[in-house]
Amino acid sequence: MNVWVIGPGTTLFKYKDQIKKLNGRNVYAFQKVFPHCIDHFGLHPKYWSWVDPYSSLDGLQFLNENPSYKLDVHVPGYQYDANVMEDFDNYHQGGTPNPNKGHCSFLCKIKDGWKIYYNRLQKIKHRFERFPATTLNKLYETHSTSEIENMLQPENRFNSDTLIYGTQLLDGQVYNLENKLSSCVLPLVKRIGATRVFVLGFDGLIGRFYDKTWKTKGFVGEYKFLNKWEQLSGMEIYSVTKCRINDHIKYIDFETALKIDNETNN
Repeated sequence: MNVWVIGPGTTLFKYKDQIKKLNGRNVYAFQKVFPHCIDHFGLHPKYWSWVDPYSSLDGLQFLNENPSYKLDVHVPGYQYDANVMEDFDNYHQGGTPNPNKGHCSFLCKIKDGWKIYYNRLQKIKHRFERFPATTLNKLYETHSTSEIENMLQPENRFNSDTLIYGTQLLDGQVYNLENKLSSCVLPLVKRIGATRVFVLGFDGLIGRFYDKTWKTKGFVGEYKFLNKWEQLSGMEIYSVTKCRINDHIKYIDFETALKIDNETNN
């Protein structure tokens, strides 16, 4: 199965006409990309998931206001079942070089953040798919390094019902600066059966297409595990936009990707 994964990068503005052609295809939106991809590009994804609950607020509100909207939503079990923010934090604390301490979601920065998220999720989570998942941070608390490395072997990792967020340990520790594309999105699409992945919007630049005021570090220098994913997972992975991520994965132009998708998707 071919899957198009959409990130929040501003390079998407250069591909507005092509993005419209993705409607009806296997498009996986991540975090705040949904629902803002509808307003900015007229794009209606088929799948949606998030890691930081904060990044789900707008999408949950949209789905609550549009109950007939069709979308396959995938929620990791430790979030689906969480009652308090600490239930989420327990899966994301620790790591290196800057250990996560205390609250690990941007929800803590807004008044009643967890309550808002929890209430929006509770109203509609019966429509969502709950799947078993864990994180390298959580495994590091309960397993030895050798046990974790064994769990991450492809023959074990991809034959388990439990999705693991994070690619691998670095020098025997959890590396907190791994980009969301390799740590979260590629595990998500592998889980649903992707064999070929077209990537756009993960461009390693400062900014978000839906928020011109967003200021954050570009994590292109932290794609250190991305080039391992083809061999690790067996998926073909292509960037389809001209951006800095092309130093880390193969690039093909958007129209060629569309042609491949037309000829090979099933």
